[in-house]
Amino acid sequence: MLPFRTPRLSDKPLFEAAAKNAMGDEAAFFNTFIFGHRYDTEICFYDGFVLLTYWSAGEQCGYNFPIGDGDPARAVAAILEDAAERGRAANIWLMNPKQAEWLMRSYPDRFFCEPSREDYDYIYRREDLATLAGRAYQSKRNHISKFCRTYPDWRFEPLSLQNFSHAVTVSQQWYAELDSVNEDLQEELQALETVEKNYDALGVLGGILYVGERPVAMTLATMIRPDVCDVHYEKALGEYAVNGAYALINREFARTLSCTWINREEDVGNEGLRKAKLSYHPAVLLEKIHAEPLNPNLQLRRAEQQDLPALRDLWQQCFDDDDAHTDLFFAQRFCPEQAYVAVSDGTVCAFLNLFPCTLSEQRGHYLYGACTNPDHRGRGIMRSLIAYALQQAAQNGDKFSMLLPASDSLYDFYAARGYQMLYGTVHCTVTMQQLAVLVQTAPESCHRAIATVEWDDAALSYAKQMAMLDGALLQQGESILAVTAQENTVSAEFLQYCPQDEMALLSRLPVEHPATRYTLRLPVHSPLAQTVLTPAEPFGMLRPLSPEFSVPAQAYLTAPLD
Repeated sequence: MLPFRTPRLSDKPLFEAAAKNAMGDEAAFFNTFIFGHRYDTEICFYDGFVLLTYWSAGEQCGYNFPIGDGDPARAVAAILEDAAERGRAANIWLMNPKQAEWLMRSYPDRFFCEPSREDYDYIYRREDLATLAGRAYQSKRNHISKFCRTYPDWRFEPLSLQNFSHAVTVSQQWYAELDSVNEDLQEELQALETVEKNYDALGVLGGILYVGERPVAMTLATMIRPDVCDVHYEKALGEYAVNGAYALINREFARTLSCTWINREEDVGNEGLRKAKLSYHPAVLLEKIHAEPLNPNLQLRRAEQQDLPALRDLWQQCFDDDDAHTDLFFAQRFCPEQAYVAVSDGTVCAFLNLFPCTLSEQRGHYLYGACTNPDHRGRGIMRSLIAYALQQAAQNGDKFSMLLPASDSLYDFYAARGYQMLYGTVHCTVTMQQLAVLVQTAPESCHRAIATVEWDDAALSYAKQMAMLDGALLQQGESILAVTAQENTVSAEFLQYCPQDEMALLSRLPVEHPATRYTLRLPVHSPLAQTVLTPAEPFGMLRPLSPEFSVPAQAYLTAPLD
């Protein structure tokens, strides 16, 4: 077994020598030494690399990918041997894309990899944060101006051992303002005591923002390498935070540094924190990927024609489709070359499809019909299958993966798989008279370029046939509207969408399909959606599979097959 042990302050020189070319916060010695107790982190040095393992409630959770330069083959092999000897799963965490690619190439069919979005590091150019120049940072400059007007007696002091107690005071008061303090937050506060005791040895940097003599904000950081600073703490109190304290202390601290990069670490899945970090426009969003061993009893592969009877049974077990819809799918849309299955003990237990499409002339796919046998759920099978299928798709040249979750609860599931909400839709219900008025009053200036998903002929033909099973089609120019009627209500959504066709097509709707009410599903950026002012709802998700993929600013998921 590898000689893992509790991290020591004396490990710092060897640790930093191994991490001399790293940028991620896992390569910050401060995090291992100060926060290691939170995860029961243990360390060892092997073949010039730093190895870390993490525990929880007495159970080993995983290893980091070896931190260091050179060929990691021997170090990874040692990790796998250590896991086998301990009888633990060889989970390997916090890999960047190049490391994940190396692992998959070196150990084919042994691991599946997934991005861990909540662990992505936000890395900024120091100059950007120090100057806040340009239109992108106008709101930050406004926040700072507000703070300076409100508190003209403010000042910033670099953090030192002499004023460190003021940083502790800010943290204590910040926690006191919370409705509740969980165990992690309490441990974080206690960690400051260890920082103070080892201040010089840790190479602590930071600053304190004062109003008069009161400390109202603090930040604390260390260097990962000479050109990368890692920010570990940033706190601002109540009214001062509302009035711009975070923007000001961020700028003032950046001005004290001479490095190139500032890593402000991850957002831990907190949407508010994510929004705040993105608002500073990171130069690098450093992807973190987790690898888990594949279940040796689970076979993941491309579908075969002989799987068809089993897949049809699985489809009907999982979806509420009648025979007509099921028959249409397997007759017109199912293609073994575009489908992947999971097989357990000789039985197909999960299934998904990757249908080709393009977005802004970039090749990708639409993940559709993901389903797991009810008797096999809760075992991570679909998670493994998705990871495997996306790996195959990326190797085949796909630049993105998109999907439409079957229910609201699945948005979180797919977000954990690296998907982000990109598409928006507006649902509105109007009378015939209201629809006529809206069509007439929607301003032409609302017309704008919207990137829409483009499908091959087979996909569009299938979408049309599905729509015809339930209702009718209405076409105008390049746009196609799927229409269904029930009692006195007509529902309509776009299978193909072009902004210039929208008003003409919707003006025909009450003429050709008269009804008392109309329920419309519209792109969030459409002219009519801009007029009705109905709140937007998420409608589809996207995951880039290549750093070359350029996510369009405005896009809409057409022919969603939902």
